[in-house]
Amino acid sequence: MGIDIYARWKGMTKVDEKKQITGYSVEAGHVGYLRESYHGEPYATRYFVAEAFAAESQDAPIASVVLEERLVGAVYLTLLREAIVYHAGNPGDVVADGDQDGESIMKLVAGLIQEATSLKGKNYSSIVAKVPQALKAQIADRIRRRDLPAFALSYVDFAAFAAEKEAATGEPVIIRASY
Repeated sequence: MGIDIYARWKGMTKVDEKKQITGYSVEAGHVGYLRESYHGEPYATRYFVAEAFAAESQDAPIASVVLEERLVGAVYLTLLREAIVYHAGNPGDVVADGDQDGESIMKLVAGLIQEATSLKGKNYSSIVAKVPQALKAQIADRIRRRDLPAFALSYVDFAAFAAEKEAATGEPVIIRASY
C-alpha cells in the first residue's frame, strides 16, 4: 500500500493515463505521477499537494507556482524520510563540504529528524519552516543542477510537468491523491 498522486488536466488522453501506470515507480514525476510507500513518516506528498489530501473528493486544482514554492520543502522532506525510514544518508548531507554552517545545520537536521518522528500525521509545514536558509539554498542549488537521488528528482519533474500542462491549458492541473 502507498500514496499515489496523479496529475489530471484538460485534454488528458487515455495514452497520458497509461503513462502514469508505472508499477508504483518513485521516479515517474515526469509523467505526472508521484508515489510514497507507507513505510513511515514524514510523507512529502502530504506537504507538497496538501490540498488534495484536504479535499473531500481527494482532487484539488493546485497552481504550478504553489508547487514551485513548495518544491525545496518537499525535496527536503523526501531526504528526511529516506534518512528516518530507510536509514539512507542524512538530509543534511546536501550541505557542501567545508560549509562553515555545516556543523550547526547537521545539529539542526538531527533535531528535525526527532521532531518529524514525533509529529506522526500532522502538518509538516512546521518542519519545513525550521529548515535554515543555508540548507534551503543548497537544496535549491541541487534542484537546479539535478544533483539529487531519483526519488527526490521525481518531485522536481512533477512540478515541471504541472507547469507545462498549466501553460498549455491555461488552467492548473487537478491533483488526485489516492491513499
